[in-house]
Parts: sequence; structure tokens; C-alpha cells
Amino acid sequence: MIDYFHSPTIINWNLDNQGNPVSVTIENETKQVVNGKIPLDGIPDEQYRVFIDNMFEIDIRDKIDSPEKFKCDYTHGVLYFSQELNGQSININKYYSKGQFFIPASRVWVKLSVDDEVIQTMDGAFDVLDGQSNDISALQNVRIYEGTTKPTDTRFWYDKDDISIITRDK
Repeated sequence: MIDYFHSPTIINWNLDNQGNPVSVTIENETKQVVNGKIPLDGIPDEQYRVFIDNMFEIDIRDKIDSPEKFKCDYTHGVLYFSQELNGQSININKYYSKGQFFIPASRVWVKLSVDDEVIQTMDGAFDVLDGQSNDISALQNVRIYEGTTKPTDTRFWYDKDDISIITRDK
């Protein structure tokens, strides 16, 4: 549901058959720690907390001073860990999700400049992929044959003894 202020973000709340909000159990969600963070697939329900074996949750305002501690931002669904855990996979044993938070591809950056300015967004990357997909589709009808005799049923041929010679049939 999009909010009334024309926000580009969408939150899909979990609802029961009568349209009431419900929290759904999520178990064994494994993610890699990157820059001390893991974004969860769902928005965790603070009433039920987040459970990770051999770790314990601390208040969001407290400092993480050991690898056994983690924090949870229940508003945005992000877990915070010690920087020592960067690159490691963590299994989130259990949490309850209230729903999912979505943002448009135009607001997700995929390339930054050296000055941390956005160069390309996910939306722009999709445009590039669409163009490449069209190029690949166009090449599906092209057949290349070996040999020095020009075949009559293809648009391209090459000499296997001299790969640099590729001729287009006009």
C-alpha cells in the first residue's frame, strides 16, 4: 500500500483473511554481513524479537563492543553487527515479519563516483541489460560456418585458418 503522501516506497503488510495485520514466522534466513549490516527480507516485529544462535540482541542505542552482540532496527528491518563479522554468513534462526518494504529501482544505486555521488541506479542498469538482451536476440538468427567456401544459407562465414577474416553476406 502506498501512503497518502505519494511516497515512492511500498510496504506490503501481512494480513489475515479479515484484513487484520499479522506477523508471519521467518526461520533460518541466512545472509552475509556487509559493512556491519544485514538487511532482513521482512520487517521484524519488535514484540517477538530476533533470534540468532550464540548471539544476543542489545538496545539499538548501545554500542556493539563484541562479536556476540547485535542490534535490530525494527523500523527498517536491518540488523547491525560487529565489524569483525564482515564477510561472514549469519543464520537468523527466527523472527516474525510484519511485511515487506519495497523501494523503486530508480532509488537503488549500483555505481558511485569517487566522491560518493550516484553514477548509475538499478533502473539504469536494467536499461543497459534490456539493450544487451535485444542485441543477443538479434544474434540468435546468425549462424557462422567453418570453411573457405562461402555457404549459401548464412549471413556470416569465416576461414578457419584465418579467424581474423569474417565476411558478411550482403
